[in-house]
Amino acid sequence: MTKIKNGIIDFLSTSTVKRAFLTGLAICAGIALSFSLLLFWSGGLWVKVFILLATSLCALALYSGLTKLIHLKFETLKAELISLALVLIALMPPAAISTKYFISDLLILKPEVVELELTSPKGTSAELKILKVSLEGSSRSFSPTLVGDGCAFEQNILTTASGGTCKVRYSVPTHRNHQFSIELDVAKTNGHVELSTSKGSHEFNFQQSADVERIVTIPLQVNSMSGKIKYPVYLLAGIAIAGTFFLFLLVGLTALINKTNRIAKSGKNHEIFIYLLFFLLALIFANGRYGSGLKTNIQLTSDAGNISSFVAGNENPENFKNDALLSNQFNYGEYFAFHIPLITFLGKVTGGYAIAFLILFFPATFLHFVGYYLLGKRVFRNLTLAFLFSLAVAIPINLPLFEYYGISLDILPRTLFQVILPFALLLLLKIMGSPNRYWLAALVFTALLYVHPVSGPAWLGICLATLLISAIKASKRSVWLCWISAVFVSLLGLIPFLKAYLRPVYNQTIGFELLSRIQLFRYPNQLKPIRELYLKEVADVLLGNWVLISLILASIGALFVFFYNLRKYHRADKQSNPITLSMLISAWWLIILILAIVVPMLDEAIAHALGRQLILREIRRTLRYYIPMLWLTFFWICKLALDYFSKLENAERLGKLVYLTIFALLIFYGIETQIWKNPLLVRHWNCLKSGEAVCRPTSEALAMYEFYTELPKYVKPDESVFPDPDPQYLADTLIPRYHSLRSVVYTYKDGGAVGSFLTEWWRITLGLRPYLPTANKGLNPKVVELARTTSADYFYFIKPNEITKDFLETQTVVYSNEYGTLIRLRP
Repeated sequence: MTKIKNGIIDFLSTSTVKRAFLTGLAICAGIALSFSLLLFWSGGLWVKVFILLATSLCALALYSGLTKLIHLKFETLKAELISLALVLIALMPPAAISTKYFISDLLILKPEVVELELTSPKGTSAELKILKVSLEGSSRSFSPTLVGDGCAFEQNILTTASGGTCKVRYSVPTHRNHQFSIELDVAKTNGHVELSTSKGSHEFNFQQSADVERIVTIPLQVNSMSGKIKYPVYLLAGIAIAGTFFLFLLVGLTALINKTNRIAKSGKNHEIFIYLLFFLLALIFANGRYGSGLKTNIQLTSDAGNISSFVAGNENPENFKNDALLSNQFNYGEYFAFHIPLITFLGKVTGGYAIAFLILFFPATFLHFVGYYLLGKRVFRNLTLAFLFSLAVAIPINLPLFEYYGISLDILPRTLFQVILPFALLLLLKIMGSPNRYWLAALVFTALLYVHPVSGPAWLGICLATLLISAIKASKRSVWLCWISAVFVSLLGLIPFLKAYLRPVYNQTIGFELLSRIQLFRYPNQLKPIRELYLKEVADVLLGNWVLISLILASIGALFVFFYNLRKYHRADKQSNPITLSMLISAWWLIILILAIVVPMLDEAIAHALGRQLILREIRRTLRYYIPMLWLTFFWICKLALDYFSKLENAERLGKLVYLTIFALLIFYGIETQIWKNPLLVRHWNCLKSGEAVCRPTSEALAMYEFYTELPKYVKPDESVFPDPDPQYLADTLIPRYHSLRSVVYTYKDGGAVGSFLTEWWRITLGLRPYLPTANKGLNPKVVELARTTSADYFYFIKPNEITKDFLETQTVVYSNEYGTLIRLRP
């Protein structure tokens, strides 16, 4: 075996092999570049040969120059394999994304030949004015490459004599998803026009018409090139792009990597700059969220608006006697979370429920960065890895089931949970070595159930599994007793949680069939079979993001290697093999997958067998923790690689390869999640461009604040409103509850609760369907007639359009400003 390894190393290290690899990569680059040139396709054989040689030589010169700047030396086969794995991980996202763009917008798959033939009727000539020949989505237009005999073509007017026929040919470089467009002015022609492509022909008979212009659009497909040639071209393009990108990136990031290495090696004196950067980032996000408009910014995301409404209903029951949801606390009693007392307290301190939510934003965002940094510092023992890990899990990413991970617009229960989580894990890792404090770790993770009930079960399970591994490792009766006490503490803490969670199930006042229809309408994805959910929604996200694909493959590979090496652990003395993070990460993955997949599948099977609804429908949202676990696993792999490389002669350069991989994934993770489109960063940037260091409230936000502040002056405490049901204003429909403290008769968001009011809610929801906006029409004012069938006293339109404004002239308008118009429904 040793001889085989040494033979492989000798073969890979020979200059002949390296030159052959470099030459092959250059040839791939040259072929891909040649195929994208129009001249390559329009020229003769010798032109094609010359272009292939020229581009290949240029690519070879480029590759040679770059590789001379980088000399990587591998002492062992293991180092070679680890380095190769890191290179593949770093290359997959940029190569896949760049290749997709290259194929879609740059690669020419043989120019499409389009012929236009004009035939005139007997006894008269024909002319046709060609206004424009172009590709849709492109500003480039094309001129004829060939004008046939019997044609006159001047000033874009094609003319042929009586009974004659003439042809005009165009050569158009086609790309994927492009459509060929010919704009013809046929007002004066009575001729026959035939347009031919490789995919068929299109014939038109034109007669004199009063029309000034008529446009004929012909779609062109990219499969004019045989699939036997096309897909190898795609592969060559991908290889060429991957190689070029890697070489450029490796050179360009060298200085940055050296800088971060110096910071990491300089000790804790420079940590202050990391914390200052986190502070600055939190300020940037907070500035984009509310800036100087903390008081006037009253729009909360729907979950935040719901929670604020629950608090308002608890504290002001006399104002919500006519409210569909808040008139009965049982309707929302299932929501049993720490956010309720938290917003209650902060609401008293700040004087407003919206402000209570917003003041959480800055400290929670700052703690999010700090928490994951401290966790990374504890796990990786490397400041640079810890810093980059903190940035990775802060980048927002949207997930199925309306989930997300990273910095969000409001500090919701799930957001607060992910802020507290790293600190809880730090405590867990510290307590592992102190069995007498197992109960404390169990108490903390049980308490997290009340921060976000959906996230809590998985991490409570992780806590108990981690302590169990520690107890198994110790193999002492006293440690086992400590673990049993931790389980007992968890069971005690679960009692209030289960009591609150199961209460609505035993007290439903609505028929099972109707409740099932409503839930299917409100939560179609959450009620899908778990297999279908993963094959569609989850696969679209995880497999549609090349960085996530890389992280998944890296995690699978790492876990496979760990389980493969478990036999060494069993053969060796257990006391000499401490619990490793690889072991813990494997256990954590197991618990999360069980809670996110296995438990929902069992719930589905039981519900189907007993003919009942799902009890654990929400638990599948545990999938949101795939994101931090993928990053944690990946950074742990990088930590192991750095530790191994540090023992080798070429440690510094090999270490750069690790950081290169991390930087490549972070950069393209930001690209794939389109972080530059984050509304908080967009608003902060727009404020800076307008010369404002601190964002001021927009006129729209001020008008919104004015409208809902004036609302209580016209709507009495015992009266109610019907908000504009346009789905784009979903969050706004909750503002009357938590800001104006007024009853709301209907809002789409209420369909997520359980109570007798759902029957009326369902009637209104079905009645609204014909009047809601679509891509072709706006909100129909007839929604007001539906509102009159409810107990609502007032109705308001948000930003009424012209049709609505005409309708409002016939209504009793009570109050109006730039934001909305309040009308009276009752005499």
